[in-house]
Amino acid sequence: MARASRFYVAVLMLLIVSAPADARQANPDRLRVFADCGWCDMDFLRTEITWVDHVRDRADAQVHVLVSRETTGGGGGLFTLEFIGLRQFAGRTDTLTWLSGANDSPDTRRRGLTQVIGLGLVPFAARTGVADRLGVSYAPAAAQTDPGAAGAAGTAEQPHDPWNFWTFRVGMNGNSSGESQQGFDYLSGNITANRTTADWKINLSTNGSYNESRFEYTVGDELIRTKSIRRNYGGNALVVRSLTPHLSAGLRAGVSTSTFGNTRLSVSFSPAVEYNLVPYSESTRRSFTIQYSAGVRHADYREITLFDQEEETRPVHSLDVTYTTRQPWGNVNIGVNGAQYLHDTGKYNTGIGGSTDLRLFRGFSFNIGGNYSRVRDQLHLPRRDLTEQEILLRQRALATSYNYFVYGGISYRFGSIFSNVVNPRMGSSSQGGMVIMM
Repeated sequence: MARASRFYVAVLMLLIVSAPADARQANPDRLRVFADCGWCDMDFLRTEITWVDHVRDRADAQVHVLVSRETTGGGGGLFTLEFIGLRQFAGRTDTLTWLSGANDSPDTRRRGLTQVIGLGLVPFAARTGVADRLGVSYAPAAAQTDPGAAGAAGTAEQPHDPWNFWTFRVGMNGNSSGESQQGFDYLSGNITANRTTADWKINLSTNGSYNESRFEYTVGDELIRTKSIRRNYGGNALVVRSLTPHLSAGLRAGVSTSTFGNTRLSVSFSPAVEYNLVPYSESTRRSFTIQYSAGVRHADYREITLFDQEEETRPVHSLDVTYTTRQPWGNVNIGVNGAQYLHDTGKYNTGIGGSTDLRLFRGFSFNIGGNYSRVRDQLHLPRRDLTEQEILLRQRALATSYNYFVYGGISYRFGSIFSNVVNPRMGSSSQGGMVIMM
């Protein structure tokens, strides 16, 4: 009992000592900033922008920097940075954008984002007590070497693009692990080709994977060795035409082969139309899309299916409704979807899913997400009974009426509101801790 009492007294003293720390550190002349940026190097941001106070919670800030990102056709990123005024700056909002290249290094990206964040904070800081200590610097552009490179009246011509907006990517990765009685090897590769303009979007990709697992175990005096191999290969194509600020039409096609899915060859072809209730130009902050497609699926099976088919071609249609938003109070992503074979409307798959990350009050965040699907369209299941090895090693898909995935968590941060100091010694500060000995 005495040990427990000393523990609670120690915790209480810790809270009492740390509670007034914010007041002692507060500097009324400096702008308080909450950077809401999942792509930023926060330590770098703090060490480069030293003329503001970085705070840990939006409730303590005078400016909330909300950063969102969209992938560009060339594989880079278009970052939209919204500077939302709070407290005395309430009602003032500025927006800047920054474009990163596909081959930019992490250092180039963090420097670019940090520079834009600094520029966006200047109008707010100019109305604080540090205004007389701020200055403006300018780096002149490189000299023009070709006087004829600019168009008439100083209008620059569009740069010549020998690739005509096409970008390509080739990737491969693998891993191997094991111990005396088991081993695992994995190898995958992919090739993508993309072309994105304001009017057209074309995505082409191929991929493949090889997954091998090996086990040794003893039953009585018998040594048993078993091996599990799963192979998957495929290709996909997406072509989209922009029609209006809200409407687009396109075509999806795919081809694949899978030992797990019992398909020697699977081919799908589906024209589609999508309507966004919000203009696509606002998609970095919010989007509400309704997408409908109708087409055919052809499958050539490795084994005869439950429905006595060696191969089949079936008409199918699908509907997807998705809502996403990124706001100062958090993120929400909700979607419902359904697909149905038209030759037998009882063969369908419907699902609902979503995720949210909310800031409910000072220091407290709540996140939850998941999905659930009702499965009634497993035409590919083999007719024969699966062996125990195939079931345990997940070599073949199993019959199911549903599948789901859920996650959730909370976090609560309290103490000093400031996060100006960076100390990289012995790794991240989050790895540390405190032990109270009784």
